[in-house]
Amino acid sequence: MYHRLPINYVDGTTGNGEFHDTFYSNHSPDKLGIQYSVKNKGTQQFSWKMIDSDGKLWAQGTLAAGKAHTAILEKGSYTMPEGMYSMSIITIDGAEGMFDFAVKLVE
Repeated sequence: MYHRLPINYVDGTTGNGEFHDTFYSNHSPDKLGIQYSVKNKGTQQFSWKMIDSDGKLWAQGTLAAGKAHTAILEKGSYTMPEGMYSMSIITIDGAEGMFDFAVKLVE
């Protein structure tokens, strides 16, 4: 199963230290911007990434416990091929973690 934009996970957890999901994007980067945000609500550092529909790394990062990252990409300033995207969050030590993760379109 996959989700369409926008997606919003609040208090998501990483079972066995990992969380994986997919979402579908078919918007036009020339007409809409995009905002994504990741927040580490757990006690351990984790890495996160999004892979685009061509299997290429689209965004990634590492967040210490309690830290957050937000990016706003203005329309016309990025590429986002139509199709399925995967996202993952993996804790550094394999322990359970907690996070918020959201992707939404912006005017």
